[in-house]
Amino acid sequence: KLKQIISKSKSNVEKKYLLPSFALKVIYEQYNKGDYDSVIEISNTIINHKENVYNSVIRSIRYWLCLSLCRKNDKRLFDEIAYFKQAHRDAYTYNFILGFYYRNAGDYKRAEAYYESALSHTKETKASYLSKAEHELVIARMKLGKYDDALDIAKKSYEKFPMNSFNIDAYYRCYVRSSHPDVKVLDMLYHNMEMSPIPYKKYALG
Repeated sequence: KLKQIISKSKSNVEKKYLLPSFALKVIYEQYNKGDYDSVIEISNTIINHKENVYNSVIRSIRYWLCLSLCRKNDKRLFDEIAYFKQAHRDAYTYNFILGFYYRNAGDYKRAEAYYESALSHTKETKASYLSKAEHELVIARMKLGKYDDALDIAKKSYEKFPMNSFNIDAYYRCYVRSSHPDVKVLDMLYHNMEMSPIPYKKYALG
């Protein structure tokens, strides 16, 4: 019931229901459903009542808020993203989000530059986060027709997470356009896509 209260009430939710860790779970689920307006409204509510909220939770909420603003091509993003540059000096996240904004806006050249910058600030970044930036960089380069430049990083991401269907698909799309693709490698990628637990198969390898 609490989950429904948060997701339905959005910005009108009473302060007593603002359990940050639980709200963060709802934000994540709403984002994955594509309900970016709900993510933005719930995030606003939590941020406005952040007195007793751990900084790590606020940081995560602001991250999903920024991604939702990117999805909606909302220029408010440029105000919100300052948090990562000023409060945390997190150059990786700052550049990754800007890359995501421009990728969603169709400005792939700028997206490529910001993803490259993000990947130059990887000292304390988890491998799973780096994989996201690598995958996004591959997408930007493919959109620019730079498949050869995307191939090495697509292969690198695939080798780190070989059952991630997003990585499989990106590697396949680059590899199949290389000079001499090996049929055995392509068959292996098809097999891994079939076995992948991540639901991306409908759109992949097409």
